Amino acid sequence: MVLQKAVKSYPMVKWFLILSAILVAVGLWMSGILTNAKEGETDVTLFVICIGIAVVLPFLAMLFPRREVLTVETPTDHLAGMSKTELEGVLGQLDAAKAKGEMDDTRYAKARERVLDAIKARGKK
Repeated sequence: MVLQKAVKSYPMVKWFLILSAILVAVGLWMSGILTNAKEGETDVTLFVICIGIAVVLPFLAMLFPRREVLTVETPTDHLAGMSKTELEGVLGQLDAAKAKGEMDDTRYAKARERVLDAIKARGKK
């Protein structure tokens, strides 16, 4: 079975957040809040404008969504597309993995059953 779902992602948000942080730092430096402690030499208006732009900027990034289609295939789809000889090869690989101890008994039994069902379905066609 193949499942497809459209998902929106916003890759520009991370870049706009970085740009906002830089803008806040520049606003602090340019306004003189951190550099000049003297009364009257700080430009609070410039600082407030920089903070306002830095807050709005990440929200503007939401105007640039990227639509992605995620496709998920379940293992039975892979088996349905294989020929009978390929399925027998998969069965041999399962047996080899079981012999090496890479698979536990329940997982091996379920996988073997799925492959055998696919082989039977292939034989009926």
